[in-house]
Amino acid sequence: MNFWDITLWERMYIDLWSVPHFLFGLIAFYLLQKAGMKKVSAFFITIFFAILWELLELLTPIQEYLTNILTDIIFAGLGFYFFALIEKTNIKNSKKIFKISFWLFIFFCVLGYLAAFIRNFF
Repeated sequence: MNFWDITLWERMYIDLWSVPHFLFGLIAFYLLQKAGMKKVSAFFITIFFAILWELLELLTPIQEYLTNILTDIIFAGLGFYFFALIEKTNIKNSKKIFKISFWLFIFFCVLGYLAAFIRNFF
């Protein structure tokens, strides 16, 4: 199976796009907590933006299963929850985890859009 193959990027439930959705939840938790927002409010804002992201994808040529759309939103929530657990343990490396998550998010998004470009034009 080729890395650029659509079956890796567009599956019914979990695909490679699940990774940036999870990382989005991590990033949102970190940034909203640093902004002084309470966890419950920050969680709902994270889910709101995950839903908004999925709605914006409906305006693009991206074709996703409804189950995958719901899974992407759940993955954003899981990323948020995962970072909340990390923070609860008073880990001192949360800033490093945020930075790594941010760059992995960028990396996977670029890979995903590059894969779509290659699939569509080559």
